[in-house]
Amino acid sequence: MLVPSSIKEAREKKGLSINFVASKLKLNPSIIKNLEEGLNLNGVHSFYESSYKRSIYKFLDIPIKPTEKKIHLMNYDFQVLMIIYSVVFFSFSLMTISYYLISNFSDNRTSQMFVDYYEDDNLMNLLKVSAIVPSSIKEAREKKGLSINFVASKLKLNPSIIKNLEEGLNLNGVHSFYESSYKRSIYKFLDIPIKPTEKKIHLMNYDFQVLMIIYSVVFFSFSLMTISYYLISNFSDNRTSQMFVDYYEDDNLMNLLKVSAKKTDIKFISHEEFIKNFKFIQSENSKNHILIKIKPNLKTYYKVHYLIDDLESFGQLNVNFDLIINSEKDVLIDISDISAIDFIIFNNNKYKFLNDYRYYLKNFDIKKLYDLK
Repeated sequence: MLVPSSIKEAREKKGLSINFVASKLKLNPSIIKNLEEGLNLNGVHSFYESSYKRSIYKFLDIPIKPTEKKIHLMNYDFQVLMIIYSVVFFSFSLMTISYYLISNFSDNRTSQMFVDYYEDDNLMNLLKVSAIVPSSIKEAREKKGLSINFVASKLKLNPSIIKNLEEGLNLNGVHSFYESSYKRSIYKFLDIPIKPTEKKIHLMNYDFQVLMIIYSVVFFSFSLMTISYYLISNFSDNRTSQMFVDYYEDDNLMNLLKVSAKKTDIKFISHEEFIKNFKFIQSENSKNHILIKIKPNLKTYYKVHYLIDDLESFGQLNVNFDLIINSEKDVLIDISDISAIDFIIFNNNKYKFLNDYRYYLKNFDIKKLYDLK
C-alpha cells in the first residue's frame, strides 16, 4: 500500500488544500490530516479508514499498488482452536437438545423422573384457569353483591370484558390474547376456587418426537460442517482457500468507485488562456472589487482561498448570485465551469467572457486580471 505521506505529496502537487479535498469527499478535514501524518483514526472512523484512503487515492489520482487478494486474518494455531471450540460447542448443544426432547416429550422411564417432581408452570396455571366454566364468574359476583362496573373498576378492566366472560363469549381483537390473564385476575378477586388438573401433559406423540430429534441431529451436524469448512477455507493456506482466490470478484463498493472514477473527466484551463478569453466592453466603477456575473439559466461552483488568513469559502454561482471579492486581497479562486461566466467587472472596467467550453479554472490568482487590456 502507499505510505501516508503520498497523500500530502499528491494533494500539494495539485495545489489543493485539505479543506477543499474534505469538502469534495464529504469528510472531516481532521481525517485527511491524520491520514497524511500516518496517525490512526479514532472511534467509529477507524472502521472506515480503508474506505477513506481509497476515496482519497481515487480523487488525487494516486496509483494504488496491487495487493494480495487474500488476507489471512488468523494464524494456524488460532484456526485450530476455533475449529475445536466449534466442534465442542455444537456437540454439547446437540446432546443437550436431544436429552431435553427425549426426557420431556416421550413416555419412557426417563420422563417419569420429571413427572414425580413436576410443578405447575405458567402454561399449566392458564390451563387450570380455563377449566372453570364461565358462569361461575357471574355466580360468584352476584353472591358477593358486586356489580360488573365495580369489579371492572377495581381490576382496571373494561366492563364489557367481564360481561362477555360471564356470558361465555370470546373476546375480540387484542383482548383475545389476554383472556386467560383477565380470567385469572377475576377469579382471584372473586375468590373462585380453581379446579385442579393433571400435572403432566404430553404435547407430542412418539413418532413426532423421533422426527424432531433426527431433524436436530441433521441441522446441527450440517451447521458444524459448514462452519468448519468456512474457517478452514477462508483462514488457512491450504489448497481449499485457493478456490476463493481464483474466482475473486469486485464487490459493490469497488464497482461504484470504478464507475465514479470513469465519470470524472475534468479538463483544466491554464491561467494564461483564461485571461485571453476576455474582451473589454466599457468602463464601469468596481470600487476595489471584482465581480463575476453568470449567464442566465446556467450555474457553476466556486472556491475562494484567502491566502493571508488561510480561509476558504465555497458556493454556487447563478444568475441571482454573483461572486464579489475584494481585489486588494491575496486571493486564489476556483471556477468549476468557466463557460457559465457572462462577464466580469474589475479595475473599473467591464469584460465580456467569450469561451463557451466547459473548463475548470484552478487556483487562479486574481492579481493576474491586471494583465487584461
